[in-house]
Amino acid sequence: MNMDVPTFESNRLSQRISIQGVDPLSLCGHNDANLIALESRFGVKVTARGDTIRLDGESEVVKTVSNLLEEMISCLRRGD
Repeated sequence: MNMDVPTFESNRLSQRISIQGVDPLSLCGHNDANLIALESRFGVKVTARGDTIRLDGESEVVKTVSNLLEEMISCLRRGD
């Protein structure tokens, strides 16, 4: 669930996603392993603080990772 209007800087994008109602360990993995894997695979910066995940990077990559995280969050909320 997007929490704010994306911030653009040339072709850079910063986006926040709410993870409220989701177990952070299930989403992020032990020692943030899942977030680190997303950073490594897609070249986007992923920061988790409280019930928010922030994505920073090239706009198309941030959109892709945002969609992926939204799907992961949806699956966790459904219990899949």
